[in-house]
Amino acid sequence: EIENLHGDSDEEQPTDDGNADDDPDGLCNADISTLTPVQRLLRAQRKKGRRSKMPKETPNVIITVSETLMDGALGLGLDDADEDLRGVVVVQVHKKSQRHGWQVGDRIIQLNGKEIDDWDDFRQTWECVKRFGDGSAVFGIMRFG
Repeated sequence: EIENLHGDSDEEQPTDDGNADDDPDGLCNADISTLTPVQRLLRAQRKKGRRSKMPKETPNVIITVSETLMDGALGLGLDDADEDLRGVVVVQVHKKSQRHGWQVGDRIIQLNGKEIDDWDDFRQTWECVKRFGDGSAVFGIMRFG
């Protein structure tokens, strides 16, 4: 089941105001391919800190999944969103999951009301939903286009 909450969408973009203090080495603006593993970890932590200071996003689409695939999987290929955005992005939709209304490019920012910032948040929340829930889940989605 799919519900469109907003007709328009304004994607929130982080601003650079006040971010110089949290990144004295300039790792957030550096080319990631030039960074060492430790620098990449520091960059990821700083970017997560910046995302936490951003205004909360309100989903513009709600998808309710009442049942998963037979193996308990959601039937989606997921990847981290751009490091300046919250959530995880749908990169592939299994044929049997298309009936729920998923689209490639959907960005999951909420799962059963919990804010999803990155892959770890999604994985932990999804495991709780599968283990302790009734088999259904409500996803807050940012959809553009």
